[in-house]
Amino acid sequence: MRYRQIDYLATFKSKTETSGECLYAGDRRWKCHWDDRSEHWLRTGDELYLFSREPNTVRLIDISELSAFDDLGWLGEYLVRAYSEAPLVPFLLGLRVDALQKKYDVKITQEDEVSVRLVLHPRHQDDAWFSRAQLLLDKETFHPRAVKLNDLNGRDSKVFLFDLLEINVPIVDEEFQPDLEGWRIISLSNLFGRTPD
Repeated sequence: MRYRQIDYLATFKSKTETSGECLYAGDRRWKCHWDDRSEHWLRTGDELYLFSREPNTVRLIDISELSAFDDLGWLGEYLVRAYSEAPLVPFLLGLRVDALQKKYDVKITQEDEVSVRLVLHPRHQDDAWFSRAQLLLDKETFHPRAVKLNDLNGRDSKVFLFDLLEINVPIVDEEFQPDLEGWRIISLSNLFGRTPD
């Protein structure tokens, strides 16, 4: 899928735009990269690789290990939410309608000949990573055209615009094999200077 991401930060009155591609093979296998190749993310089961060209490092996160850092309080909770799910909104990428309705209060707010606009509010704030989402669906295909996520702080937001979305494209396993040659690897344990309890 091709996408554009627009970040609005109210505090700094700034707007930044990036674009890239995402390949999604389920909630535990996906990869995304930015067009400028400054970053790319790869999830292969419980392992998440965050590649950054500056300074040529890979942050290796074992998702199952995250919960062991429960003494980090809100930071630990944020890390679990942020790193456990695909950055391009899991409810766009394979969440079934019954699971969607279980996690979110969903309302249709606008409908015309070509699109349907939904507003979603998380039912449980303790596992929410956004306060509100607006989802624009193509009425013919029901593929997402755009989504806007309002941050939990109530001021900042992200908008994703989907330029090209291909469904059921065959994916080879090699797509999810990380190439770590020439990269400096930092594990979550190294990041916090200790191993989880």
